Amino acid sequence: MSSEKPLHIFFDAEGTLYRLRGGKTSEDFWNRGERNVKRAKEYFELDPGVPALLRTLKDRGHRLYILSRNHEDVLHPLVAHFNIGKYFEDVVIRDDKAKYLYEFKCGRGLQREHIVMVGDTWNLDVSPVQRRGIRAYLLDREGTSTASNRIGDLQEVVRLSEAQEGQPPAETVCR
Repeated sequence: MSSEKPLHIFFDAEGTLYRLRGGKTSEDFWNRGERNVKRAKEYFELDPGVPALLRTLKDRGHRLYILSRNHEDVLHPLVAHFNIGKYFEDVVIRDDKAKYLYEFKCGRGLQREHIVMVGDTWNLDVSPVQRRGIRAYLLDREGTSTASNRIGDLQEVVRLSEAQEGQPPAETVCR
């Protein structure tokens, strides 16, 4: 690892760690029908490389978290169903991810290079986090984004965990 301290790597859940099964839409799940675990299991599947990725990152000493806007009645049961909860220090549900990460950084006295966010939505997972001075990467499996901080595959997180470059030039002092 290139830093003395482990990285604190935060993953969005839906669209990042797990994704919709073929032909299903988020809108259908969230807006049509009952939102329950049985239905969630029909709609979502774990990205196949996630368990190996999480194991590799943990073995390298990094601390992993889920940071999602999802609902507790869906997120926690899916994490248990996919058997990935053992890899995470915490599973956090927050609407304002950037504010949470900034407070996490300040509350623990961490430097910004020790926190990374990975998500699939530019305006919720990446842009606001970067404005707070924290590294964030857009998971763009389809390759449609032109963002310089896009990754095409979750496996790239292993490489990113070794790099300390690409720091955003936003606020860094805790207030």
